Amino acid sequence: MMDVYMSERIHLKDILSIPNAVSAMGLGLVIDGSIDINSVKGVTKIATGRGLDLFDGALARLLVQTSDFGAGVDAVGDKVGMGAILTSAWYHEAVPRSVLATLAVKHSTLAGLTIAAQARHPEESYRPTRAGKASMAADNVALFGYLYANAFEREDYDEKFIHRARTLGRMSFATGLALSLPTTIQYAKRIS
Repeated sequence: MMDVYMSERIHLKDILSIPNAVSAMGLGLVIDGSIDINSVKGVTKIATGRGLDLFDGALARLLVQTSDFGAGVDAVGDKVGMGAILTSAWYHEAVPRSVLATLAVKHSTLAGLTIAAQARHPEESYRPTRAGKASMAADNVALFGYLYANAFEREDYDEKFIHRARTLGRMSFATGLALSLPTTIQYAKRIS
């Protein structure tokens, strides 16, 4: 079968792949859950969507459907999904605003460094680093801790669930910050 090229580097098969469909479904769930962020149901939709984001890369490797385009879809989906969560959480005061502001600056910085590196070296492939993926995972756990604490509180859950969820949020937030330092340095080196 002949490949259909969308450009010199992107094949149609790279666009119309199962992992990209999983990424799109995950992003849709994140956006839908962000609309109802004050409920356990809404937060669970966000968690499911972010879980699909973790699954899409493994699925791409399993199905031998990895590509630079798919990595780009994943990276853009991460940023758009985080943007939806952060915006809704800010508006509804579902997460402490200091946490949200820190995450927004962190993710904007990393996105800017990635865009700058890609512009400076378009021939290179810029996939997320392991530390970057771990930092993103810690940020997700932190957000879920805070978001579930907020939803539990609004839905009158037992205080121990609220306390445990907030503690998880605080610990994961600190872990994500620690992991982001080497990632930021590595992303900054890509620009040179």
